[in-house]
Amino acid sequence: MKIKNLKKIKAENQRNRQAGKLKHDITCRLLDYLELKYEMRHNTALGCTEIRKAGSNEPFVAADERMRNTIAIKARLDGIDVWDKDIRRYTESDFVKVFNPVDDFLNRLRGRWDGKDHINALANCVPNDNARWADWFHTWFLAMVAQWMGLDNAHGNSVAPLLISRQGYRKSTFCKRLLPEVLQWGYNDNLVISEKQNTLRAMTQSLLINIDEFNTLSAKMQDGF
Repeated sequence: MKIKNLKKIKAENQRNRQAGKLKHDITCRLLDYLELKYEMRHNTALGCTEIRKAGSNEPFVAADERMRNTIAIKARLDGIDVWDKDIRRYTESDFVKVFNPVDDFLNRLRGRWDGKDHINALANCVPNDNARWADWFHTWFLAMVAQWMGLDNAHGNSVAPLLISRQGYRKSTFCKRLLPEVLQWGYNDNLVISEKQNTLRAMTQSLLINIDEFNTLSAKMQDGF
């Protein structure tokens, strides 16, 4: 009886070792497969993992549930016995490199300044009769970028430009073009101030918020700015 039990235990241990080795082999194959087929990065600004085919110049897209399911099916067709949950574990792990789009953009600008004050030149595109407008705009612009970089998390930007004119002067277009093309995802002009949760989310995820029709807000809400 004891001999039979011992044989069962040995057989079970052997099966467990084989199963463990199989899982390890599948995991290694999956890691190799994903690194060969795809390029992934965890976008810290958007809080999601993005993906594109390896070696391509296609734009990155979010590795959402639909994308993960597609990858899992393709992996299974290529002989790797995995499920969508295995793909999700990978996309939400430290195996995916961290990518900050703001830092990436700013780092690419290092050493490229031509010595000209482009911020003041940008400010002078706005017709006005305020002698200090260019200086104030310059201060605000630098503070905005400093906030992106997290240089001073203890203080917020307490200055904001307010553009006033008749309709059709392309005020919103000017605001939108303050951000380069690669950072346009951070522009927000659809904020509903009364929705507190969405407002707080926008303040943490947006690079520039354009509050259109500011004069339509209540006096109390305007004072809050």
